[in-house]
Amino acid sequence: MNPKEGFPSPKKNVRVIVAYFEEELGERIGFIWEITANNEKITDIMVVYDGSNPFMNEKKAVKEYETNYQKHILVPSKFSFKVTHVHGD
Repeated sequence: MNPKEGFPSPKKNVRVIVAYFEEELGERIGFIWEITANNEKITDIMVVYDGSNPFMNEKKAVKEYETNYQKHILVPSKFSFKVTHVHGD
């Protein structure tokens, strides 16, 4: 199977598309979409995962902090609240 064509889904007429961001520390998932098509026309796109969230780049920020301050830090793997605003340097 060619991943550029997407992956099959158990749902009828649905393909799963995964795109990646290339970064200094490797690649990370950019997005996952479920694409529904009938007669070769896209009828629906459901966003399963959106990696454009600025918190997804935490790996780079953590590495820079640990390098600059020679301290190991732990980061949350899941927020217990919905993130609605991002501000900072």
